[in-house]
Amino acid sequence: MSKNISSAIQAALAKHQAGDLQSAEQMYRKILSKTPTDAGIVHLLGVALFQQNKLQEAEEKIRKAIKLNPSEPTFHFNLGNTLKVLGQNSQAEASYRSALQLKPYYPEATQNLCNLLEAQEKFAEAVFLYQEEIRRNPQRIDAHFKLADLYAKTENWPNAAASCQRILASQPNNMEVRFFYAQALQRSDQTALAIAQYKVVLQSNP
Repeated sequence: MSKNISSAIQAALAKHQAGDLQSAEQMYRKILSKTPTDAGIVHLLGVALFQQNKLQEAEEKIRKAIKLNPSEPTFHFNLGNTLKVLGQNSQAEASYRSALQLKPYYPEATQNLCNLLEAQEKFAEAVFLYQEEIRRNPQRIDAHFKLADLYAKTENWPNAAASCQRILASQPNNMEVRFFYAQALQRSDQTALAIAQYKVVLQSNP
């Protein structure tokens, strides 16, 4: 890569990161006129187009980037984002799955895939995916909370309570989670424990 092209890429990235999407788009196009098979720049052009709601061309560019470099998980992830906004949920789901095959620990892809699964009431698979996220990184508090929420939606209250308990072990002052924990305990017929947790919540916000 020549020094001029490298400088042009840095300048385009700076515009993109600053939110000047139109300038970034124009600069990416100019770079691609000289290096049309640079998958990274094709992808960044697609992202800039997506961020401007130019969805059809964004899809086209990101698909081209994937054709040039099918092993980059970020390309599949952003194709999934584009397809989701276009309302092509089954294709978006497939793209997120491709991203996760290439990069199994990819929290953003897992979350977006699980949102699609949850919308289809495919709760069991969403639960499994969040369990895998937690297995890889037990400190993922957001994943524990999503898991608790999924358990609640399937009325698996003991597991919902257990997920809340894991969060509270590291965030004892998180009263939103503690209230949810109390509700889960109540639904699990653990009335005395539920009352104790409700009291903690009330004492924190008299």
